[in-house]
Amino acid sequence: MKFIFMATFHEKTRRLSFTALCMSLLFATTLIIPRESGTMRALIINLNQYSQANNATWVSISIGLIMGLFLPLISAIFLRNTIHLDRSMGTMSLFLTTRFPKGKYVFGKFLCNICISLILWLIILLTAYVETVLKYGLAAINLEQFILPFLILISGLVFVSAVTLATEVIPGLRGKLGTIALSVGITFLYTTTANYQTTPGFFQRLLNISGSTYLITNIKQAILASSNNPLSTLRVIGSTTSRYTGNQNLVFPPLQLTITDLQNLGLLLLMSLILVSRLPGLIEKRPLIHTTLNQFLEDHSTISLPIHVLKLSRFRLSIRLLTAPIATIWLWLICFIWLWSWFATYDQLTHITFPLLYLAATPIVSSFGASETQENVYQWLATFQNGQLR
Repeated sequence: MKFIFMATFHEKTRRLSFTALCMSLLFATTLIIPRESGTMRALIINLNQYSQANNATWVSISIGLIMGLFLPLISAIFLRNTIHLDRSMGTMSLFLTTRFPKGKYVFGKFLCNICISLILWLIILLTAYVETVLKYGLAAINLEQFILPFLILISGLVFVSAVTLATEVIPGLRGKLGTIALSVGITFLYTTTANYQTTPGFFQRLLNISGSTYLITNIKQAILASSNNPLSTLRVIGSTTSRYTGNQNLVFPPLQLTITDLQNLGLLLLMSLILVSRLPGLIEKRPLIHTTLNQFLEDHSTISLPIHVLKLSRFRLSIRLLTAPIATIWLWLICFIWLWSWFATYDQLTHITFPLLYLAATPIVSSFGASETQENVYQWLATFQNGQLR
């Protein structure tokens, strides 16, 4: 298990995409630090009652609510090919010729997923802490209040690491369908739990991987402690045309987790371990046969073009290379949603068509250029004049 963990961790972290992801999270955390003024706000709460983001306690609550959505989603997409790396490189085929310990193999991959997720989590935590110190000063930070909104994300990251690994093992979810189902599922869990107007049910509290339920409860408790007015406005990454007329100070106390909350966090970790423990029996007993992009190019004569035709049809060639791994019906679905958005109302655009288009386009964007490089198509384009540039 130790060697599986180390090999996978080294393979994932040595890639340029990991460095780019870490830098992106660093800059993203800096950009979403709540500010007192500006058109876009990280967090808006009862704008006609409270001064917005005028103290250090807003930072951890704001970043916790925002990263509760993006961090599990980013981690899931980045970790999606942990086992696929072994399949594509032929390592899995070698393993299957021996009696390798599948249990240790799966748990090694699982620990690697957790470790990488925690590295991304730590980057966000440290960046937020440094930015808070620079903005408000060290004396303004309550360490308990600051760190708890980040700590409640850990159980969700462990659960996402387990589910991501499961989608690579369970038949039917090993391809693009698993990526789509994973993205839709994480987004659905966030939208069902990040609702301050209704009381979450048992499963919503249990599967609260974003920690939004605890943070919204904390916001409500802070409002009740400062006034008798209820929580009437809560927007995450939002803007408004109304003026910010509130002048009352709102300070968030440390999270008060109940015994039920701690039990839910523990159950989520236990569910993750149980899920991972059942995965070794689902690993294939023989190498999987994939249709590679090279085979796709060989089977479609429209891609194998002479030099003069390539020059005239480089746009068509690029489109075919980009959409080759995607089913045609899925491309038609993206076109339909895009056309629908032109005729939709503003509410339909923001609540239905845009989220659907975002989720539908995820398989294309997540593999942008990756398959061409892995299948040596990019190297093949170098044989043409300015082929790679085109």
